[in-house]
Amino acid sequence: GEHLPICYTSSRDLAILYANSRVVLTEGVFDRIAFKRCFPDLPVIARLSKGVGTSLRKFIERYAKIVFLAFDRDIAGEQGTNKSAAILQVDSVIRVSFAAKDLAQFVESRGISAARRFLLPQIESVL
Repeated sequence: GEHLPICYTSSRDLAILYANSRVVLTEGVFDRIAFKRCFPDLPVIARLSKGVGTSLRKFIERYAKIVFLAFDRDIAGEQGTNKSAAILQVDSVIRVSFAAKDLAQFVESRGISAARRFLLPQIESVL
């Protein structure tokens, strides 16, 4: 079988990634769950480490053409977003913005429908 990097996702999300060549990266599991609640048909990987890391980068570059970076809006998250955007060799890297410290907090405070309306234009632009 294939060796996956340290991350959290599902077999369904991997199947969607393999079929559609796009993926969302979040910082943690709660952010992954929040994004999946808004967009159940987009594959989401929680990176579970600082930065993308070599094995996750290679995995993503092998299967994805479009990568959405939905990391926290704190210093570490911004650094991870900048580093990941600089090193990922894919067709398109989209920085997802949200008006909260992290995506889970954003969905919790705004609700799924409002969060989806806010995020949708950022995602639709390249799908």
